[in-house]
Amino acid sequence: DILFLVLSVAFLWPTSDQVWRNWRVWSSWHRRTVSTSWIVYASNNRVAHVVAHAYASSMAAVDVIVVCLVGLALSPKTTSLSGSFLQALLRPGRFDRKIEIALPTQAERRDIFETHLRKLQLEEQPHLYARRLASLTPGQSGADIANICNEAALHAGREDQSYVKTANFEYAVERILAGSEKRSISVPQNERQKSAGYEAGRCLVAWQLQHCAPPLKTSILPRTTSALGYTQFAPTSKLLETTEQIDHKLCALVGGRAAELVLYGGQSSLGERHLKQATELAEMKIEQFGMGESVGQVSFDKTEANSVRFYSNSLRHKLDQEVARVVRQANVQAVEILRENKDLLEKLTAALREKEVLNYKDLLQILGDPPHIKDSFLEL
Repeated sequence: DILFLVLSVAFLWPTSDQVWRNWRVWSSWHRRTVSTSWIVYASNNRVAHVVAHAYASSMAAVDVIVVCLVGLALSPKTTSLSGSFLQALLRPGRFDRKIEIALPTQAERRDIFETHLRKLQLEEQPHLYARRLASLTPGQSGADIANICNEAALHAGREDQSYVKTANFEYAVERILAGSEKRSISVPQNERQKSAGYEAGRCLVAWQLQHCAPPLKTSILPRTTSALGYTQFAPTSKLLETTEQIDHKLCALVGGRAAELVLYGGQSSLGERHLKQATELAEMKIEQFGMGESVGQVSFDKTEANSVRFYSNSLRHKLDQEVARVVRQANVQAVEILRENKDLLEKLTAALREKEVLNYKDLLQILGDPPHIKDSFLEL
């Protein structure tokens, strides 16, 4: 999960016994893991261990550094040393240099894609694919990009194609970001109908709002990460968000539940995940961004390290009421949008139930051009 960490631990003038002891600790740790890489640099009798390791847990990786730092071995009763030594490890002066490696930007992702795409037999030139793929993969690392290119090549091979095409890359991005399709799962017709209406509602609400990313593809096929339905939206890279932008994002999150009300007169458990996301976003709006009407300009840290709340129970009650009001208001706005465009909602639901998968061109034919978005970057 975590590509972590680059730390250096210095041992001043180690004796041969100390070097051998540290070497045994590292060798034992290396045999117990499924890792691939660790690098040892030696200079002027000072040994620095630089670990670049894809480990299952960041805390476990810190434990390894602690073992080499203090020369201890973890016993069955000692499950973790990181809680006691983490701050001591990271205090100023402990290491010669601390290097933080950030995820690549869109321009950097485009260059990484071009590097990996040169190794494939493509239908078009690499730069024609790299720009769109870079825009579709925000927050992905170089290893993720290599995985997408490899997955596209494997898919082209399974389809007995001579070249890797656009459809192969779309399949690879969806598989990496949303999981693979599970066509073998049998879904009852009434649940398929509700799933189609739910995803259609999400698409239509986002399509009509100015500050929502437009949907690129929607499907009611089960996937490994979602039992019913999946909608892919155009990625955005905003550093700042206004109150109106957050409100529009909340409307899009509850758009599926609003569609259930408009089409079927009730709601189901289908939208539990998106409702949870909407609640968390509303809490951030009120408690961290200071955008609440009744609470005012206040901000509270919600990180796990600062879980203690330094405010009264009455203020907690006001915060909860404000969060509920914001989510309720977003649901009302989404219902109004869908009722005004109920003919488009029904048409989109029917098309999604019939074809199971609708891409961006299909959405354009049904919904028309997005009223607030110029999407020249969406086409390959």
